[in-house]
Amino acid sequence: MIALLNKEVEDNNMRVESPECLQPAVINKRNKISDHTSDLYCSCKDSECGHTFVSTLSFKRSLSPSRHTTERFVFEYLKSLPQAEQDSLPAKLAQSR
Repeated sequence: MIALLNKEVEDNNMRVESPECLQPAVINKRNKISDHTSDLYCSCKDSECGHTFVSTLSFKRSLSPSRHTTERFVFEYLKSLPQAEQDSLPAKLAQSR
């Protein structure tokens, strides 16, 4: 059974639940597998349960692109233009306003 990872809106903390008793669990250790995936070593807070488990947390997809990525793309594109086109851009931008 996979541990449930829920994002709590009110306090912006990730909550992990034990897959055995569905009670809150603590993340004791994180082992980075790759840039987008980590194993989470967890233990149930319920002393009667005491379950310890490993859950995997991974990046799935972006909902909106990062401004860093967009700015980097635009900058690299502008750098690739011939110098004459780069020099003409300020005037073209001023005319478009």
